Amino acid sequence: MENEITFKTSVGGYRRDEVIEYVESMNEKIFYMKKEHEDAVANYKVRIKELEDLLKQGEINEAALMEEKGAKLEACETENTKLREELEKLEEQYKVVRSDVTKLEAEKRILKDKLGREVLRLRTENQDLKEKLQEAEKNIGSEADYEGVRDAVSEVQYKIAEYVNIINKTQQSLAETYQKMNGIKKKVAEQLESSKK
Repeated sequence: MENEITFKTSVGGYRRDEVIEYVESMNEKIFYMKKEHEDAVANYKVRIKELEDLLKQGEINEAALMEEKGAKLEACETENTKLREELEKLEEQYKVVRSDVTKLEAEKRILKDKLGREVLRLRTENQDLKEKLQEAEKNIGSEADYEGVRDAVSEVQYKIAEYVNIINKTQQSLAETYQKMNGIKKKVAEQLESSKK
C-alpha cells in the first residue's frame, strides 16, 4: 500500500496486526472507491463529450433546416408574387375581352335590327314593284305601254340587284362580327387553359 501507518503500542491497547489489517483493508476499499470514482468520472466525461457532439450536430442540422426552409419560403413567396401578377394580367385581359364581347354583341343586335328593318323595307318595295309590274302587264298592247313595261322591268331588276347587294353586305358584316366573337372566345379559352397549367 501507499504509506503504511504505524501505531504506538500501549498497555491494554489494540492489537497491532488487527489495526494494520483494518487500515490496509480500509486503504484497499478507498483505493477501489477512488478507482471506481475515477472510472465513473471518465465515463461521465466521455458521455458529456458525446452529448456535446450530439448537441453541436443538432444545432448544425437545425441551422441547415432553417436555411433550407428559408430558401423554400422565399421561393414560394417569389412564385406567389409571380402568380398574382399573372392573375392580375389575366383579369385585365378578361375585362378587355369581356368589353369587346359586349360591344360585339351590341353591334350584332344593331346589325340584326338593321337587317330586319331592311328586309321589311325590301318586302314593301318588292310588293310595290310587283304591283307596278302587274299594272304594266295589263297595259301591254301599245308601243308606249311596251316602253313603260320595259322601264318598270328595268327598275325592278335594278331594285332587286340593289336589295341583293344590301343583303350581301349585311350578311358579310354579320359574318365578320361572328368571326370576331369566335376569335375572342378562342383567345379567352386559350388564356384560361394556359392559366390552369
